[in-house]
Amino acid sequence: MTEQRHHWPGSDDPTAITLRQGGGFARTVDAGTALAALVGASDGTLTVGAIASALAGLLEADEPALAAELRGDVLELALCGMLAPATTGPEGSGSR
Repeated sequence: MTEQRHHWPGSDDPTAITLRQGGGFARTVDAGTALAALVGASDGTLTVGAIASALAGLLEADEPALAAELRGDVLELALCGMLAPATTGPEGSGSR
């Protein structure tokens, strides 16, 4: 998956964030700040819940509301193959 950020010249924050699937159906998903941050932090070492909790603090958002918002997005990304559950190998940890 790749992440595209679109900025206006001189702007610190992106005006749009797009997640693009490199294989499969080459899906494109428009992502908000929280979803893009969750995907960026999803390396298999933290749970989605732990990442959502940290993001709620960073974004000064209501944690249950943010978790509920992200739950549907994460499920959609998992169903289309853009996110995969962390796997445990012989070394004890890892992800896809």
